[in-house]
Amino acid sequence: QPVLLQLVDQSGNYVTGANFTVKYNTGVGVTSTFTEISKGFYRFVVDTTSVPAAQDIRFVATWSPYGTAITSNTVIISLRDLGVFNPFVDVNAIHSILP
Repeated sequence: QPVLLQLVDQSGNYVTGANFTVKYNTGVGVTSTFTEISKGFYRFVVDTTSVPAAQDIRFVATWSPYGTAITSNTVIISLRDLGVFNPFVDVNAIHSILP
């Protein structure tokens, strides 16, 4: 399942070079890969099937701009089945500028 997150600091500036921790609500780590597709935009490919009892996945970003780690708020995405038509956004940014 692809997921796109935008990461900005408290001034609204895009955050580049962040690291992420992705876990289920059960505390088990989620198998995922991520790529910064453009400055401050991170595309994840998440395996949501490895823990069937999980109800959501949680993303936390860590960034060290001045040698001290700064941790983001937690982004929680529900895994509840929304029905037959469950749209998602898949971004193909082949012409984006790399950070």
